[in-house]
Formats: sequence, C-alpha cells, structure tokens
Amino acid sequence: GNAARRVGVTHTPALALALTSGQVELISHGMMGLSRIKDRLVIAADKLNLLEDDELNIYQGRLPGSDLIDPDSLPEFEGNDTDKILEVMGETFNY
Repeated sequence: GNAARRVGVTHTPALALALTSGQVELISHGMMGLSRIKDRLVIAADKLNLLEDDELNIYQGRLPGSDLIDPDSLPEFEGNDTDKILEVMGETFNY
C-alpha cells in the first residue's frame, strides 16, 4: 500500500529494514539468496548508523586493529617458504 510506495517498493517479494523511529531502508526486491540478504542488511544497518565500526569490520572479515598496519612497513621476502612467512608474521604482529 502507501507504506510500500513510500519506501520505493515496486514489486514483490520485497524486504525492508524498518526501525521504530520510522526510518526504513529497502533491502531487496524479488528473490534473493540468504547470503546476499545478509550482506544487504549489514549495508542498510550501517547506513542507518546501527553498527559500530568494529562490528562492521568484523563482518567484513577485517580483524580489530588490522587497519593500523601499514603494508609498506612489512618486510619483503621471495618464495613460498612457510617458515619464513611465519617468521615475518611473528615479527610484524608480535606473535
């Protein structure tokens, strides 16, 4: 009805994130897999300022504090030597 038109629903099925404050964010139109719905819900929740930065980072696969590492400061090495990779990681991340 009118509520659907206000949030931009043009066809069904449709999914929206609605808050008690009256804010509404349209998530999807039509059929969609669960993983895409989850991703879109996180995007909508972030857009509505419902997530803390660390919550968003964790969902996106970034560990807390990982943005503090300057990639240019990492030592360079060649090859695929697992022991050397572990040594560099230990030195870099203080394992």
